[in-house]
Amino acid sequence: MGLAFAVAYPLSERTEPSSEAASWPNNGDLSNSINYPPSENAGAVIISIACVVLSWAFAVRWAENSLRLGPHSGLAWLNELACWLGQAALVVGPLGVAACPLHLYPNAHYAFAYETFYGGAAYICIQSYLDHIAAHQGRGTHVVVRSLRLGLIAMGAACMLLYWLFFGLVGKRSSSLIGEDAAPAHAVLEIACMCVLLAYVASLGWTQRHMTTSLEVALPRRRAGDDGEDDGVQEPLLKRDLRTAEKAADDA
Repeated sequence: MGLAFAVAYPLSERTEPSSEAASWPNNGDLSNSINYPPSENAGAVIISIACVVLSWAFAVRWAENSLRLGPHSGLAWLNELACWLGQAALVVGPLGVAACPLHLYPNAHYAFAYETFYGGAAYICIQSYLDHIAAHQGRGTHVVVRSLRLGLIAMGAACMLLYWLFFGLVGKRSSSLIGEDAAPAHAVLEIACMCVLLAYVASLGWTQRHMTTSLEVALPRRRAGDDGEDDGVQEPLLKRDLRTAEKAADDA
């Protein structure tokens, strides 16, 4: 996700007219770098790839929490909610930002942007709470990792409070308390919030690096007993496929 803007920002600055290009300090917001082609196209492609990776990260995090909390913790619903919230905020949100250029659909663009930041903030707070519950049950992550994540949340909260103070809940620069410096301050806080969100998601990989996944599939073998009822015996899927293939070959 960061690579999208690292590529799009200098591309916008070099290929677009000065009135449209993303440039510091007066037009420094990250989303301005994906406002016009070709930087819009390059950034959107990378964002789309990043969102696929993020969607898998949230699914694996759901599995990790399910394992740590256990089936009877009573917080399965919160784990489910967090997973879907992450998908909506940090997958659908960035895709919407990329799909709705600011100069064409400003309202939709800002709606997706604030969905990303506020929804992402709620997601990482819920994840830290689930970390705390798992640690209380003796199956939590290392205390250093949990402390790092709490530190990221504290940094994000500070950035959000500054943002609200200077620009309000929805970022109205015209009412900013810092006058002419509103544009660069807005960009700095936007970048800081995005870095906090992505750093938190990246930290999930630290606790997932030793996780392994196994999958076993079996199909019911329909074999009638003496009473004509199915005995419900299971056999591996691969064996069933091989036997079906052999029978087809004999029939041929």
